[in-house]
Amino acid sequence: MVGTVDTTGGEDPTLTLASDIENDTNFAWTAYIVNVYMSNTFTLSNFNVLTPGDWSVVSISPLTPTNGLGSYVVSTLLDTGTPIPVGNDIAFSYQLSFSGASHFNFTQEVIPVPEPGTFGLVALSGGLLALARRRHRT
Repeated sequence: MVGTVDTTGGEDPTLTLASDIENDTNFAWTAYIVNVYMSNTFTLSNFNVLTPGDWSVVSISPLTPTNGLGSYVVSTLLDTGTPIPVGNDIAFSYQLSFSGASHFNFTQEVIPVPEPGTFGLVALSGGLLALARRRHRT
């Protein structure tokens, strides 16, 4: 998600964001990383996982300068009790607070983490493919 925030003034605006993301990958999710980038300093608060009910916020990194999608980033790790199967979704919300100007750009980057069994199968497949290529060359 990419957005631009225009406010009527620079007096500590707070933006509440909610996301509902369907698992359209080919693996179940066991964790989820949410990176929020913004062009100025900011804070995240009231980060809540709405569904599934047994997921929670494990950690929120401190504000970190970056040269990537924005000037600053905060990373949040969401973790699970029950993996999210293909076709199901995760819903979460948080508040983004900032000050000092009336125009900000932000980006929300989401990264699903596969269940360990799926990750192992992908790694094994990659190893077998590399071995087959190596044997084919000799």
